[in-house]
Amino acid sequence: MAVCVAGRVQQESLQAAEWLKLEVQRPPPATQLISCIDWSSTAFGPPEGWSVGLRGALDACLNARIPIALFLGPDQAQLYNDAYGRLIADKHPAALGARPADVYPEIWPVIAPLLRSVVETGKEAQSGDLALDIRRDGKREERHVSFSFSPMGSLGGRAIDVLGIATETTERVVAARRLNMLAELARRFLATTSVNEACRIGVEVLGANAADIAFAAIYALEAQEQTAQLVAAAGIGAHDAGLWPLAEAARHGAPLGVEGLTHRAQRLNLPAARAPDQAVLVPLTPPGAAGPPTVLVAGVNPCRPYDEGYRDFARLAGGQIGAAINQARAREEERRAAKREATLRAEAALSARRLATVLGSISDTFESFDREWRYTSVSRRSRGASSASSFVCENRGAHSFGVTEFRPPSRTSSPFLRHSAFGLRHFFSDICGFNPVTKDFTDNSRQCCCSG
Repeated sequence: MAVCVAGRVQQESLQAAEWLKLEVQRPPPATQLISCIDWSSTAFGPPEGWSVGLRGALDACLNARIPIALFLGPDQAQLYNDAYGRLIADKHPAALGARPADVYPEIWPVIAPLLRSVVETGKEAQSGDLALDIRRDGKREERHVSFSFSPMGSLGGRAIDVLGIATETTERVVAARRLNMLAELARRFLATTSVNEACRIGVEVLGANAADIAFAAIYALEAQEQTAQLVAAAGIGAHDAGLWPLAEAARHGAPLGVEGLTHRAQRLNLPAARAPDQAVLVPLTPPGAAGPPTVLVAGVNPCRPYDEGYRDFARLAGGQIGAAINQARAREEERRAAKREATLRAEAALSARRLATVLGSISDTFESFDREWRYTSVSRRSRGASSASSFVCENRGAHSFGVTEFRPPSRTSSPFLRHSAFGLRHFFSDICGFNPVTKDFTDNSRQCCCSG
């Protein structure tokens, strides 16, 4: 109990120290920064000379909770509030009073025509989703923003001033992109015929979504999860499989994160600039399923945080790939079963033909006993050569049989006739207990009488 309390206190202390560190690094509020700028040396002039409309718009901007920026003057220098400063991350506070062309070179070709259109026509304009090159604490971060521009002349300002409201659309863009990738997986898996093909399609589609996944690889565990075989990979070549706790991920049954990959870029066989710091391991087949366990290893794009949303995305992608693998295994098993059945049918047909050949070479065709114990033997080929044609059996208390005199063919007869006689002789001796040579039953309880 004391250890748990001490650990909690230590964790809270570390969190408080980190919070204080962030507070120290966080820039001052935008209002304080704007008041510290020497505006007399800029094209704006001292704030005392600003118009009432500009002052009112700036005051409304600084007190707003949503990201707002003012693009002022011919150079469209920008002033903005704290919410906008948090949106542009490390670009703040250097962006205050700077030209947008210098702050956002990645989106300036898109927003420049929009700003010019608002100034010239006095009508509002809206951009689509724009990808900003944002870095937070020195690390690149994916950020998408949509701008809505309005002329400030209608607000009492100058006609050359523009009011811009920024709306972050990152989550919407990322969700749509991931949904499209999952739909592409489902479309490509419709024609899957084998496990290797399912794995190859899975890593190809995942590797094409570089905005979310740095690389993708699928491993199959063999020999009771002691060895791992690389089945397919995209964005990464042959590398050290010992980096991944594959067996643990297969038993865990849920996405498992791995960190600290940038320090092991050589084992990944990737350049240090391209090596992600995190990866997620997703089991593709449930424990106990048919076939060897398979695990997906996906490198997390450094621009995206590894959060609950990313884990859900990885779980959905892994679920689709796993379903395709299981379906391919079922189809392969069906093909193997059909092949085995065809082989058995062919062997049975061959055995039947061989048996028919053997039986045909031994004796004539026998029909059956009827209700009156009449037995008929019909031979199409030796009908006229053999004197044995039909036998009438009557049940008179004990078994009594009527048998025609059996005359074995001579040695000069055809081999077929000799075989027919041999077959009949064995039929009588084995089935009826009658010896055709002595013309007597071996069982004394049976009485025989010849009926011509």
